[in-house]
Amino acid sequence: MKIKIRNLIFILFVLLHIFLFNINVAEWGDSYRILRASECIRKTFTYPPDEKRPPLFSIILSVRPNQIDPIVWGRLMMFVLSILGFILFTKFTDLYIKEERYKNLALLLFALNPVFFYWSLRIYADVLFALLVLLTFYLFKKWQNHLNIQKSVLIGFIAGLGIITRFEGYILVVSLGLGVL
Repeated sequence: MKIKIRNLIFILFVLLHIFLFNINVAEWGDSYRILRASECIRKTFTYPPDEKRPPLFSIILSVRPNQIDPIVWGRLMMFVLSILGFILFTKFTDLYIKEERYKNLALLLFALNPVFFYWSLRIYADVLFALLVLLTFYLFKKWQNHLNIQKSVLIGFIAGLGIITRFEGYILVVSLGLGVL
């Protein structure tokens, strides 16, 4: 049985995340504020008035089982989002890269990217936002020759989710609009 190199890279990606799951003793800074906002949503169904971040990621984190600690839940969500990001990036490379060795190199660089890797170990909205950006451009490229109103609405909806995840989502919507024109 021959194992594809991309599967080995995926296994490396997952094992690194599992091994480093609790590498951060505490969540602080942005992570703390995101968790604080999610707990406020969970308990009072309101968003903290002093919070400057868009609410989508905190809303997602607020939907957790009672038995699970908010930090553990946040890290589990980051793990799932990271895996989804890797899978989507694999599909993205299939669209743009023809040679298998270059696809594998792209996947390895993605798996070992220090910026994305750091984001994916901490409870940050950046990974969800990156996932939404990748999904938006993947669907746009895949459907660009047969784009209809339903597909356009779906792509616009995903881009809109980017806005309520990070304020850079406005740039995503503008770039998407320019791409459509």
